[in-house]
Amino acid sequence: MHYFTPRRAGHFLLAAFSGMIVFHLLVIRGTIPASLIWGGGATPDNAIGLELIAIGLIALFIFVIANNLGYIKPLFPRLMRWSMWLICGYLCLNTLGNAVSPVPFEQFFFAPLTLVMAICAGRVAYGQRTSRRS
Repeated sequence: MHYFTPRRAGHFLLAAFSGMIVFHLLVIRGTIPASLIWGGGATPDNAIGLELIAIGLIALFIFVIANNLGYIKPLFPRLMRWSMWLICGYLCLNTLGNAVSPVPFEQFFFAPLTLVMAICAGRVAYGQRTSRRS
């Protein structure tokens, strides 16, 4: 029996990205200090712009994942599959950035989270392959 299915990995990604949107909204609201994000380089002055960019990118990721899982009518299936690989690559780079961040919260919370998310994104991308031979 397979437990790490593309569908389960996609559901985890949808939940994790939704949680990240909530996190970024809390940073904009001021509930979470801006010093915890962007490697400690964000200030309250520039945090709103950075957070809006992050929320927009995450919303795009959620759209691609939902499309790959079939929750949205398939749009450009080949593009969506390749987009999943791009999300996987982005998350791998994000994991490296979080791992070397001077902010301990990014090192010990976000680095492992984005690593698991990268693995899940790879599973969704790999699992959604269609055979060219029919």
